[in-house]
Amino acid sequence: MKGRVAVIKKLLVWVLISLFSCWTVYGYDLFVNSEPIHAEVYSGQQLIGKTPLRVSSLTSDRYELRIRKKGFEDVIDEVELGEGKERIRFYTLSPLNISIVLNQKCKDVYLNEIKAGKTPLVIANIPSGTYSIESDKGTIAIQNSEYLQATRTAVTETIFSGVLFGGSIAGIALYSSRNDTMNAHAFGLTSVVFGAFLGYNLLKLSKLSMGSRKDKASMSGVEIREFTGTDDRNTFMEGMEHIGKEEWDEALKKFILVVNLYEDSHFVPISYYEAGYCYFQMGNYPKALQYMRDFVYEYPIYELFPYGVNYLLDIRLRLGRPEDALEDYNRLRPLAIDDESGNLYEEYYENLVTLFRETGEENRYILEDLLGELDRYLESFPDSASYPGILLMKGKLLYEWLDRQKGLSVFEEIGSRFSYDKKITREMESIINE
Repeated sequence: MKGRVAVIKKLLVWVLISLFSCWTVYGYDLFVNSEPIHAEVYSGQQLIGKTPLRVSSLTSDRYELRIRKKGFEDVIDEVELGEGKERIRFYTLSPLNISIVLNQKCKDVYLNEIKAGKTPLVIANIPSGTYSIESDKGTIAIQNSEYLQATRTAVTETIFSGVLFGGSIAGIALYSSRNDTMNAHAFGLTSVVFGAFLGYNLLKLSKLSMGSRKDKASMSGVEIREFTGTDDRNTFMEGMEHIGKEEWDEALKKFILVVNLYEDSHFVPISYYEAGYCYFQMGNYPKALQYMRDFVYEYPIYELFPYGVNYLLDIRLRLGRPEDALEDYNRLRPLAIDDESGNLYEEYYENLVTLFRETGEENRYILEDLLGELDRYLESFPDSASYPGILLMKGKLLYEWLDRQKGLSVFEEIGSRFSYDKKITREMESIINE
């Protein structure tokens, strides 16, 4: 539980943190995420997937990535991999369009004079530009400047040509009554000209009126939906509050809501993980499996990826499916556990040893992978309070499964360096005396 609390505390700042980098014998791996998610990731001209994305077994140390999503500006980034380099990239994409939240009550909303609905509303994907927004007691009118200017110009020209046409007709009548044929003919000619102008401007007004429907929102890509007063962030945070109180069912509802209602939110991947965790705590392992598998394969984010894999293997083993767990493990190798607290290692150790024990001696590489992870921790965090415990795990792994003599050497080191830690020494003696 303490380890879980630590994870929750870190979760709120993970988006801003780039954690420890890693290199393994299998090559580099890279995690790419974006806000919003589901952006296409290209290396050169090749589409390698959509965010959130884990790319494993990279052999080059330099890649140029292009992040692309319809309605947003492309992002181009040159990524360097290797020891001492970050393994995570997070991109905030700049929208080509804008969104407006209208939270007033029961006002009719018009876009370029076409009714869009009643507030409260969210009007999304509005083309960038200059807009006029006017509000009175019962309506809100939104018009883009091009449409507004064209309408105003057409109305002005129509009025002007109408006045001239009317003056011409009046002139014809006046000079006809005076039997002044020459001036009457002159005004007749001007009436034809101004009448043509008037007809043209009336036609233009008619086209603008019809065009406004097409323009509705030229604005044809505009999305209009009800504004509920909630958003992805608030809904997710409410779910996390329920998790802190161990109210799994209530938390689950919030995470499912994020997944279903805000499909492009960067809170969706974390919500898949948390939904799987809630089902796990509730003992619903088939559902937990569904969400953890979706998280690991479809929504892999760097910060929670090793936790998701660990739960996925755990659930497979609890359901009596070691062969499926082995298949998942092989597909997801290499797995770097970036947990300085060391809390995850104990669970991971038990799951991998169980996986090896239930799938056969030919899969000894599972234990060798585990040994590599323990060594990496010991090299990276020599001053950690968890160092003695991780060192004990290494000794136990060697002594019981890989190389008993090397395991005894590790136990000797523990005895000489950590003799003051009675818990560690008792556990070590228990292993040796089994």
